[in-house]
Amino acid sequence: MEVGWIAAIVTTPLFFNVFSSRIFEPDKITLLRSIALLVLVSWIVKALEKTLNGNKSSFSFREIFQTPLMLPVVALILNYLISTLLSVAPLVSLWGSYQRLQGTFTMYSYVILFLSLVFTRPKAEQIHRLVTVMVAVSLPVAVYGLLQRYKIDPIPWGGDVSTRIASTMGNSIFVAAYLIMVFPLTLGRTIESFRRMLNSSAFELKDFLLSTAYVFIGLLQVIALYFSGSRGPALGWLASLFFFALSFVYVTKKRNVGLGIIFLSLVVGIFLIVFNLPQSPFESLKQHPSIGRFGQLLDPQSNNARVRTYIWQGAVKLYGFHPPLE
Repeated sequence: MEVGWIAAIVTTPLFFNVFSSRIFEPDKITLLRSIALLVLVSWIVKALEKTLNGNKSSFSFREIFQTPLMLPVVALILNYLISTLLSVAPLVSLWGSYQRLQGTFTMYSYVILFLSLVFTRPKAEQIHRLVTVMVAVSLPVAVYGLLQRYKIDPIPWGGDVSTRIASTMGNSIFVAAYLIMVFPLTLGRTIESFRRMLNSSAFELKDFLLSTAYVFIGLLQVIALYFSGSRGPALGWLASLFFFALSFVYVTKKRNVGLGIIFLSLVVGIFLIVFNLPQSPFESLKQHPSIGRFGQLLDPQSNNARVRTYIWQGAVKLYGFHPPLE
């Protein structure tokens, strides 16, 4: 099953098909679904093999539901199942729309990969390999974004991908969301490699090269995140840095560093609040092509805010009385 996990980690971010009509999301999801089905089959075969060999399962229902996050996952599975059964268009809910394919089948594919990781109990070296692959795969994603930024992308895309890069995801927000998930892993590997290098009594070329590689990849991730121009993922990245730093302080028992992190976070938060006020002292920064968008977070007249308002209004109306639900 490890091959399936690695295949999903590698192919999903990198694969796209310029010869299909949608190029990105449906093609990625179709591939991921296939991988998830193969993982499920191998999982079933492994369980049957253990049963035939007389090995009893080490899990009981009580232990399963005591596993962290298991109750939310079960609730998610039931939620999608009930929603699909009661849907006005069950087939669309099951398979997903033509444009996105984000239906119940796709969500259950994600769940299969998650549960196979949880209940297979991979060894420490397997987890280490998975993290290494995640960090390594983010490198071509970030580099391709830089190619788009400087207009040396060999593929002639119809839209502008130089102002806000889309990389191999086809969407600025998607690539930024991917990068902020991988960055904490890269940062953790960077700290680990530097600590190993500093604690070593003799110079180790391997540790030096690893430290350099992780720093290089981390910087490219941050640069690509900046060039994506996506506010939501950028705020998520700042939040991840905050909790990563607090976790680091908790492990190292350095309270002074923790107080400094909290103070710096308050400064950043106050800056964002003041930046979004009308006639703020930082009004000139709102014209900046990248930073300026952070000054429109509280603007109800911005395009993004209006779109979200329409979506929320539609969601609220779904809970009202209308013919399909009466």
